[in-house]
Amino acid sequence: MNSVRMKAEVVQVIRTETVEGTGTKESPICRMTRYWTLEGKLLSEALYGVENVNVRLKNSNQK
Repeated sequence: MNSVRMKAEVVQVIRTETVEGTGTKESPICRMTRYWTLEGKLLSEALYGVENVNVRLKNSNQK
């Protein structure tokens, strides 16, 4: 097993989890996790589906 170096720290953010989609091929049901600042700015979102995970980090210039 390879060892992984990781730095971790506790930070205050808001995490939301929603179930999205209608269950069709075009709009499958998935779970979306989003992280927000305490001021309400979106930091990142991760879409968890049946086959993959798609993570998007928000650009610090976006509102």
